[in-house]
Amino acid sequence: MPGVVVLEIPVDALKFALPAGVEIAAERMTSGERHLVLNAGLRRLRICIRHAPARSVPAFVVAVDDHSARRLAAAAIAEHVLWRPGASGPTASTPTPYQRQRLVRMLAVHDALRDGASMHDIAFGLIFPRDPPLGGAVWKGSGERRHAHRLVAELRQMIDGGYRKLLLSG
Repeated sequence: MPGVVVLEIPVDALKFALPAGVEIAAERMTSGERHLVLNAGLRRLRICIRHAPARSVPAFVVAVDDHSARRLAAAAIAEHVLWRPGASGPTASTPTPYQRQRLVRMLAVHDALRDGASMHDIAFGLIFPRDPPLGGAVWKGSGERRHAHRLVAELRQMIDGGYRKLLLSG
């Protein structure tokens, strides 16, 4: 399930203590796993706690698939709720839907540049896919061309170290 956070802990799952203010809305035990639906203020978390004696510290397990971003965001919220309940939430470092879409688009542009795509192909294939392609002098003076160049410049800045600032902003 995409919204379920998997947490492996070195102690028995039944002994995992919840912080004050976190209530169990639902609980189910399966072989070696404790499934919880938790209410923490206005947040609801779905957590699967596994006993992992080989681990020295608790660890989130995130599968790499189409739902990885959602699981990582849920894990950040769970980490905040379970280990830093008094601190400000992870929302400041979690990209908004618009920011997430822009970052995904930047990755697609990066891949296209690496594969040798022209700026015109990038603009109308990735950035403005619903617009009809412009040609000649119209393309040269267009806002679409300037927007594509700005996005590529921002992408190159991010690649040259700006991603560190993004990661450290939380």
